[in-house]
Amino acid sequence: MNVDGTAFPLDTASLKDDSSLTTLDNLPSFDYANYLTDTVKFYITQTYHLFEESNFNRTLNVIYSQEPPPIGSNRLEYIQYFFVMALGKALLGRAGSSAQPPGNEYFLQAIKMFPDITGLCQDPILSVEICCGLALYLQSIDHRNSAYLYLGLALRVSLSQGLHRDLTGGSINDGDISVLLPEGPQATQKSKVVDMHVKLSRLMAKIINTVYATDDRLGSSFLRNTQAIIRELAKLGDDLAASPELKPGNSSPVGRVSATLNLCYHQCILLATRPLLICLLRDRLQDKTAGESASQSLRILAALQSHDLLEIFLPFDLEQIFSSGFIITLLSAIHPFPNAVDEAGFDKSLNLLDTLIANGNIPARFRREELVRLHEMLLLVSQQEINPEDVGLDPSQAMPHSMSPNQILSIANLLDSYPDLDSIVGVGTEGWLWETDTAAVQHLEPQAVEDVPDIGSPRTEIP
Repeated sequence: MNVDGTAFPLDTASLKDDSSLTTLDNLPSFDYANYLTDTVKFYITQTYHLFEESNFNRTLNVIYSQEPPPIGSNRLEYIQYFFVMALGKALLGRAGSSAQPPGNEYFLQAIKMFPDITGLCQDPILSVEICCGLALYLQSIDHRNSAYLYLGLALRVSLSQGLHRDLTGGSINDGDISVLLPEGPQATQKSKVVDMHVKLSRLMAKIINTVYATDDRLGSSFLRNTQAIIRELAKLGDDLAASPELKPGNSSPVGRVSATLNLCYHQCILLATRPLLICLLRDRLQDKTAGESASQSLRILAALQSHDLLEIFLPFDLEQIFSSGFIITLLSAIHPFPNAVDEAGFDKSLNLLDTLIANGNIPARFRREELVRLHEMLLLVSQQEINPEDVGLDPSQAMPHSMSPNQILSIANLLDSYPDLDSIVGVGTEGWLWETDTAAVQHLEPQAVEDVPDIGSPRTEIP
């Protein structure tokens, strides 16, 4: 198993919390620092907020002035400077060392200068930005537990300052945050991107909190929650399609921002529909729904690969590749028909992972090993259960185009055809979900089954 923190060991225990040991003699040149900053802006700040650009530019000018202020008085600004330099160098490094992650020297400087809790309260907004930046770097080098702790610290600072709203408590639901996103004098592309990214992130959190359960059991509202999520996905699909700058077109070059948003959109589809893979609806629609989103994600990632836009250091593309490959591999074992999934999807996932590995992404090597191991295990299972009647199906019809938002919405409408959903899963154990026979299919109204669209036929691609 991939143990947390094994990709890049960090020796932070030997660091001394003494700002006097930090010197400005080995800093990158001013031009190179601006170049690293612009790199972070290109790869990250178009879809994520890590720092206020005007404030950070002022910090750069102060640091590189002839007489910079003492480090002790501007500790937080220096920490932000160092983690931005670390991220910039890491994003530029295409062939890292297995011993130390790229940008490690700047990251350790930031960790060494990190203050105690009282120091974070001096500038709460800047402290939140710093904690999020450090967490992103740690997540990128596969230190997931440490990244989670820094994010938790950022959340606590936000709560202590009332940045969410006038509500106290140890945790905040996304639906309870009523503060509107800041808007400029006109709706710029960046504001649209941030707005769409926030909507997708909130929807993903809603999926995790409502569709999934902590006790590995599905409650009585499982289907209703899934239905509501699918409706929201269909609406967001329309919003993406209505924004030409956010919709990846066949005639225009692929963009990093539009690709990121569309990958996040398909990740929501995968998370929302994954539990249905092994339940009542899988033979009707789920294998194609999850399979198409996984295939569409891989197509977007392959387009990014062809334009050298894959995120080598950041963890987002890596997780998308692994998630899509996982779904395709699982589908091939659960529903072993040649026309059920993209047969080339597994190989495409490995090819994308190999690209990340060749460019120095150490965590990608662990994900590849896990995916290959899963494929080998499921292959043994599927070989024992092959139905002779399924042999000989034409694989040329296996690769459907992506589903439109209206087709996704039809899946939510299909769930309405179930009589008294709550009574089906409300009493006792949820054994109906794991039924292997076709008895439960009789719950479907015949007309509703006939009205299911042929989601495997070519359609206009969703964004």
